[in-house]
Amino acid sequence: MVRPFNFLNEPTAKQKRSRSMKQEKRLAKKTGGKTQAGSGAVWSSKGDVKTGTNFLEDDLAFLYECKQTKGKGFRVSTDLWNEIRDKALKTEGKRPALQLELDIDEQNLHLVVIDENDWLEILDIVKNFRNPQSIGRN
Repeated sequence: MVRPFNFLNEPTAKQKRSRSMKQEKRLAKKTGGKTQAGSGAVWSSKGDVKTGTNFLEDDLAFLYECKQTKGKGFRVSTDLWNEIRDKALKTEGKRPALQLELDIDEQNLHLVVIDENDWLEILDIVKNFRNPQSIGRN
């Protein structure tokens, strides 16, 4: 069997896919969510990991798109965010989130990007959870 040329020991497509699947499983376990079949390639199951039911019934229902790089950074464009948002809201009825893994000099930064309004709502939920007497006073 002839193996494809591997320039400067870059990961193969199979290695990248394996690493992506591990990322998705790890996030699903941490969030209590589920991985999507085929990493969202199916028209009825978009995104990589989903949590909760939908944002109307569950304030913490998210659809995560997982990305990773061994480079020094990852660019989040309005086009990328709009694509993630549309998948989350229109297809799954969930809040959009982008989970990034940056492997910079073995630091392994794990970040989550969400809309500021979603973040403020989550903060409000946490504050009300800590102080139940304040519910309904806003």
